[in-house]
Amino acid sequence: MIEPVLTAPRSMSAASRQPMEVQSKVSMPAGAASGDPGIETELHSDRLFGHTRRLVIVHHGERYCLQVTRAGKLLLTK
Repeated sequence: MIEPVLTAPRSMSAASRQPMEVQSKVSMPAGAASGDPGIETELHSDRLFGHTRRLVIVHHGERYCLQVTRAGKLLLTK
C-alpha cells in the first residue's frame, strides 16, 4: 500500500511554481526485498502517482524525475 507523505517545499517562489515533494512508503510483496531474480514486483501507476504527475526517485544517491506526459506516457529524466 502506498501512503503519501507531503513535505513542505524548500523555497517556493510564485515564479518557479515547483510541485511539493511527495515521499511514499511502498510495501513490497514478501520475498521481493530478498533480491530473488524470480520475483517480479508490479506497481500500478495510478497508485504510484496518486494525484500528482511527477515523482522524484533517489537511486544510488542520484535524483531522477519520473513524470506522466500530456500524452499519458512515462518520462524518466536525470
